[in-house]
Amino acid sequence: MFDFVRNNAKIFQLILLPLILIAFVVVGVNQDFSGLTGSKDLVHVDGRPPITHAHYENELRTEEDRIRAQAAQMERKIDPRIFESAEFRQRALDAVVRREVLAAAVDKLGLRVSDARLQRLFAADPQLAPIRNADGSISQEFLSARRMSSAQFAEELRAEYSTQQVLHGVGGTATASSVASNTALDALLQRREVQVARFEAKNYLAQAQPTDADLKKFYDDPANAKRFEAPEQASIEYLQLDIDALKAGVTVSEQEVRKFYDDHKSRFVQSPEERRVSHILIKADQAAPQAQRDAARAKAQALLEQVRKNPAAFAELARQHSQDEVSAAKGGDLDFFPRKTMVPAFEDAAFALKEGQTSDLVQTEYGFHILRVTGVHNEVSKPFEAVRAEIENELKADQAKRSYAQAAEQFTNIVYEQSDSLKPAADLLKLQVRKASLTRPAQPGLPPELADAKLLKAVFDPNNIKLKRNTDAIDVGGNKLIAARVLQYQAARRLPLSDVEAVVRGAWIAQRIAELAKEDAKRQMDAWQKDPAKAGLSAPEILSSMPANPQSMDLVQPVMRAAADKLPAWVTVDLAGQGTAVVRINKVLPADVPAKDRDAALGQYAGLWGRAEEQAYYEALKKRLKVEVTPAAAAAIAAASSAEAGQ
Repeated sequence: MFDFVRNNAKIFQLILLPLILIAFVVVGVNQDFSGLTGSKDLVHVDGRPPITHAHYENELRTEEDRIRAQAAQMERKIDPRIFESAEFRQRALDAVVRREVLAAAVDKLGLRVSDARLQRLFAADPQLAPIRNADGSISQEFLSARRMSSAQFAEELRAEYSTQQVLHGVGGTATASSVASNTALDALLQRREVQVARFEAKNYLAQAQPTDADLKKFYDDPANAKRFEAPEQASIEYLQLDIDALKAGVTVSEQEVRKFYDDHKSRFVQSPEERRVSHILIKADQAAPQAQRDAARAKAQALLEQVRKNPAAFAELARQHSQDEVSAAKGGDLDFFPRKTMVPAFEDAAFALKEGQTSDLVQTEYGFHILRVTGVHNEVSKPFEAVRAEIENELKADQAKRSYAQAAEQFTNIVYEQSDSLKPAADLLKLQVRKASLTRPAQPGLPPELADAKLLKAVFDPNNIKLKRNTDAIDVGGNKLIAARVLQYQAARRLPLSDVEAVVRGAWIAQRIAELAKEDAKRQMDAWQKDPAKAGLSAPEILSSMPANPQSMDLVQPVMRAAADKLPAWVTVDLAGQGTAVVRINKVLPADVPAKDRDAALGQYAGLWGRAEEQAYYEALKKRLKVEVTPAAAAAIAAASSAEAGQ
């Protein structure tokens, strides 16, 4: 069944969104910032305070922390150099501008969320459940990690909910025309019958035997210069301030540990309290007529009176009369169970009884129960000594978290004010001076904090190298600050050909066999076009944006983009260094999609259309609010590009 819409929603969006943006033309909306001024502010938005470099840097840190946290949660490694890329920095600037534009629109349209509505939204938002306490307040641990007060968080949340209203009225009611929808879907779901011949680069190895002159020419080519360089290197000493480092300097008393154990015994349960219960059930559906329910109650009450007169007869009465078929055969026995196992009314009654006691009638959604407790296992706590280290570690971590903000300020100030040595900061905060060897770009296998792009930029700053002074305190994410000092430095240098000959040979061969494959593919395609009967092509296969054959994925985009107004059409496809493919397009076929899948695709399209209209409205707002990006902002992005190129 053709169910790619459900199983490949993200791919669907990536393919479909450009089609929407082509179809959706917004007249008179300028997508570029204009009116550059000479101000030191980064961006001006009419009706809002200027966007300063501090706002921008804060957004950079926030976005970096978000990406790092997401990568850690997914157990994925990230290249820290992305945080210094021009693309990343431009995205951060765009985010700040978008926030200010929407905030200005909130003010002008009177859409600010009230305190009462903010509280209701916070209490009901499922995405905020992980940071919401049982009493409805915000988690203090979350606030500490974000280094903000509850009032600051409330304002941040108010701004988020308020600005959502600006665009929701546009995107939430957007409707794409049937012509635009069908045009986009036809382009997406179109199929093409093709035949393929692959010219794999590895098959040309025998023809790729370089001479010494070939290797020397390849080595001397300026385009290859950086491929054969040893990167710049620095031996450094550094300090790292984080929660673990602060924990090492924290002491907690025996009394504190013992008090925490006594106050939180429910956390240290080795085996929970359990009850063994037998019961007699007389069923009474809640939807049954009242007379039927009354009859069930009367029957249960009569059985209860018999149990009261002769408790020893409970098991036999359960076998004869209980309507719980499973337990009735066992005299009503349900065996031992802990709390949170049964429905609340049943559980409350069971845990209120002592061993040997019988309950009154207990009503649940199943009917009327008579309970008798036949065994009790009392709760057993883990011994204090078994959890002492765990508690001590938690108390130390709590104290370290509370003191981190103050320690971070001290750390930042002292490494700057006494920039000729890290020792004063180490002595004050009881930190260990460590040593490391760094290169730029960072060598594989480094701890992420030492491979951080901002840290490398500071370490390899010419002034820091020349003066051997401390770097500023660098926030490397995850509540970690690092300050470093260069002890020895070696500039990037070109390695002699004799040292890298094997690398040069491998690179030359890889390039040459790809060229040979491409040349042969082009030569054969020209010949086959003249004499199609001699074409050495595969059997016909059908390609679409979601091919059934994974081996054809590398052909999809080039083949689907190729002009097919005159058939057969011939194209060559670069296989990313692995060779070249020759493809003959024989037929263009209409989409073959079940109606329900087409409806699902149209639903996806409608959502993406709404996003396109939201973007168009936002661009119109920018123009109306006279958004200006100053040369200072352009310089910040350009500086990132320069730093990226130097790595």
